[in-house]
Order: sequence, then structure tokens, then C-alpha cells
Amino acid sequence: MNGDYSATAEGKLWPFDTPITEQGYDVAREATKKIEEAHAKAAFRFILCSPYRRCLETASVVAKVLDLPVLLDEEIGEVWEEKMPSDMPPHRYNKELEEITNKLGLRILNATDSSSNSWRLGRRPVYPETIPQGHTRNLIHLDHVLETCAKLRMNIIICTHAPCVAAMANVFQRGGGDMKSLDYCATVFATRTYMPNTPITLKHGLYAYDWSVDTQGIATSLDLEATEEAHLSFCDSINDKVRARRASQAYDDKLLQELLQTLSRTLPRAKPKPNAPPAKLPADTDPSRV
Repeated sequence: MNGDYSATAEGKLWPFDTPITEQGYDVAREATKKIEEAHAKAAFRFILCSPYRRCLETASVVAKVLDLPVLLDEEIGEVWEEKMPSDMPPHRYNKELEEITNKLGLRILNATDSSSNSWRLGRRPVYPETIPQGHTRNLIHLDHVLETCAKLRMNIIICTHAPCVAAMANVFQRGGGDMKSLDYCATVFATRTYMPNTPITLKHGLYAYDWSVDTQGIATSLDLEATEEAHLSFCDSINDKVRARRASQAYDDKLLQELLQTLSRTLPRAKPKPNAPPAKLPADTDPSRV
């Protein structure tokens, strides 16, 4: 973040919705090179992005290179901590959000709410929220997103914040890595093979599958106390919450599922570059950023 931002009129109005610096853009461009390599095989369909400015600016770098649209999702947004304002989202919304996405040249996929004439951004986090609660919120929501996308045979890129990146890296690595630090624009590439005729359900939930994981910008140490039993127990705890949410038939979840189904039919599927290795069966691959 630019150190002068907090002193500006914009910084005083949106103190928690900070921009990235020119150095941040350089880091995002470097990270995009790896994502572009993955895109040649995975043929990503869109970028699922937090509505915070720093995520939008990072996503704009990836979107420009890969020519991808962006779906804004408030539920993968930053942890809504007690120090933040409680009476409104800590990020730009409505007209201000539309202005910044236009300035960045983003193609936004979100449907418009006719009553407010603003984009539907999904379920807003509950205030106040702790970091562990933010971890759980992201894992529950992304379970729904990733399962739906797998069934629709869509690979996606997720552009989000440190708590979500750390939570996803840990669960995809089966709890075996103790997170020490995350660099700006840290990435998690998580891949698994989805067989179309194989049921997607699993006893312990989505995160119990065997994922192939590659991380960049994340410092970890081996957790010698981690066990498969502990990992599956954690997966069960998340899966119980996922099932409870499904049983509630949340309105936001229904809208998101309908939108994803529409996007699977209408978004063009990217073609692999010439001489690229043949693509495997569709897999969930989730590059994320901090």
C-alpha cells in the first residue's frame, strides 16, 4: 500500500479499501506469468474476485493478460474486523465500486438487483469477525463454489485476501504445513482430476479429496504433529457447516448457483495455445492472491 494513501481524502473515506503500489502491480504481473502457464491447460473461464480495491487492481492485471471477465463476490472479501466500521462495508460499493471497475477496464459478470440498481455481490460477512471466523467463512463458501464449478466443468481463478489464501493452502495440503508468512500476491494452485461420471460427493467433503498443490510466496514449515486423522476431522467440521448451509437453502447461494449455470453455457471456453500439452479432464485450480 502507498504510505501516502491514508492522508488523502480518498484514504480518509475508505481507510480499509487500499490500492496497491506500482511495485504491487509489478509483483502481480510476475505472478500472472505462472497463471498464464496454468491457463494453457486449465482454460479458466472467469476470475472470482473480492470487491476490495487491492483485489480488483490485482485481478485487472490477470484479466487483461488472459482476457477474462470478473465475478465479484463479497463473501471472499477481507475479514470484517471490529476495528472496521460496522454500519457499511469497508470497501467501495454501488456507484463507487462501478466507477473503479470501469477505470480498471474490468468486464463484470454480476447481475443487477432491480430494487437498488446495484450489483448483487453475494452474502456479506457478519460484523464483527475474527480471523479464524474468516477462515471458516471462506472455506464454507468456496466449498459451494468449487463443487458447483466442478459439476459445470469450469476452472476458475480466485482473487482474494490473506486469510482465505492461508486457509485454502492449509486445507489443500491436508493440514501438514504450518503457515509462517505470505508475500503480497502469494498464490495457491490446487488441482484435482474430476471424472464426469464419478459422483462428486465424498464422506468427508470436498477438502478431503487428494489435491495436487503448488504454492508461491508462502513460507511454511512442516507440522510434525499433523495427522491424516486430524485433517479428516477438520474436514468433517467444515462439511457439517456446509451441509447445514445447504439445508437452509440460502437465497444468495441459489442466485450464485443459477448465475454459475448461466455462465457455464454462455462464457467462451479458451483454446489451449499451439504446441501446449493436451488438456486433462477438467480440474479445480485456484490461484489466489493476498
